[in-house]
Amino acid sequence: MSQETDWVDELFSTPLPGVPNVNWSTQTWLLNLLRNSTIDAEEEDEIEDQIVKGEFTIESMEQLISKLKMNQMHFTNIPNPSQKQISKFIQNISKNDNP
Repeated sequence: MSQETDWVDELFSTPLPGVPNVNWSTQTWLLNLLRNSTIDAEEEDEIEDQIVKGEFTIESMEQLISKLKMNQMHFTNIPNPSQKQISKFIQNISKNDNP
């Protein structure tokens, strides 16, 4: 069964104008990781510029993703956690309570 794509799917899967290596969804995800990271403000500005400009090789994108994932704020330090973050936190606690 094939699934047809509509104009919205195409919009989010196409590269951004002037940013050939990154589509909108990836850029938004990277900026979200950056916003919830513990990286200092000066380095955060540099990384944000890099994400917005889309200046990535495959290796540099993988390094950035790893760096941002390793530097995520703990759930309890995020001012307004999403429902998904709360659910994930509760699941992790439940796993630790039930050996």
